[in-house]
Amino acid sequence: MDAECPEGVHQMGVGLRRLRTALAIFSDLTEADPHIKSVKNNLKWITSELGPARDFDVYLRKTVTPLDKRKHPPLGANTLNRVTERQRMAP
Repeated sequence: MDAECPEGVHQMGVGLRRLRTALAIFSDLTEADPHIKSVKNNLKWITSELGPARDFDVYLRKTVTPLDKRKHPPLGANTLNRVTERQRMAP
């Protein structure tokens, strides 16, 4: 997943939710699998881990970046944008 593309985090979340829904719909076919509970738990965990990353991307895109792009940005807007972007890219 490209760290420069916040859409990737969103699309991964969408895909994971769809997969979890499919597993629920077809539970009659999968319930006998001894690994299904572990798979479901892992999918739920991954989905929950993506939430904060998605929230950070939304905050950057809808709050921080628009401040910096104003005709007369508030003092420190550029620094806030750079610091926030650096934090977003941190491992």
